Amino acid sequence: MKKIILILVVIVLISCKKKEVTPVEPEPVCTITADDFSGKYFNANNDTIEVVFLHNNCPTNKSNTYLVKKLGEAVQSELKPSHTFEMKNYEFTVDGTTNFGTSVTFQLNRENTGNLIFNSIKVYNSIKFYKTI
Repeated sequence: MKKIILILVVIVLISCKKKEVTPVEPEPVCTITADDFSGKYFNANNDTIEVVFLHNNCPTNKSNTYLVKKLGEAVQSELKPSHTFEMKNYEFTVDGTTNFGTSVTFQLNRENTGNLIFNSIKVYNSIKFYKTI
C-alpha cells in the first residue's frame, strides 16, 4: 500500500511540475516611409514612366520597394552613340526620402519637388521626369 501511495505522490509531483515557458520575442518594429514615389512621370520628350509601390521591407527601416515601368524606353532618345540601355522595368529599393535607386550604370534620384532625375554615363545629360498630378 505504501508503494502505491508513493507512486501516486510521485505522479502528482511530476504532473504538477511547472512547465518551462519559452519567451516570445516581440515582432520587430520598423518605420515605414510614406509612398511619395508612386505615380506617373513624363520627361521633355513626353516619354512616360510609371512608379508602382511593390512592398515595404520591414524590419528594414525606411525602405520600400518600387517597380519603375518603361524606364528603358524613356531614356532611349538620350543615349550616347554606341551605348545601349536595356528596355525593361526596373525594381528599386528606396533607402530614404531622396535616393530612389542606384544600379551599376545609372541613378534615379528624387528632387524636393517630387520630380525624378535620371543620371547615367550612357546619356549626354541627366533626364528630368516630372510627376503628373
